[in-house]
Amino acid sequence: MSAMPYYRAKPLMRAMAESYAEAYCKANNLSVEKLRAQKFEIISDKMIFAQPTGIKPDGLRNDLETQPYPTLILRLDSRGAIQVETTEHTRKYLT
Repeated sequence: MSAMPYYRAKPLMRAMAESYAEAYCKANNLSVEKLRAQKFEIISDKMIFAQPTGIKPDGLRNDLETQPYPTLILRLDSRGAIQVETTEHTRKYLT
């Protein structure tokens, strides 16, 4: 059996990440609704929820300004358990 292509696995991975992130949000007084509206990306070994900037991309002229702000990052710790990490943008965009 071959591996599932990334573009087909991403919705499944988002659903799994959301279940962990939602529990974290509820325990830490963060908005689950706002979390669900955010972008979801997988970069290396991290699953990231991020707030879009709202700035219209203009090629490389404003590439950095259009990068979404990461709010929650999920990763595996050394024991294989999923850990939820906050960023400097978490409270601003999830409360």
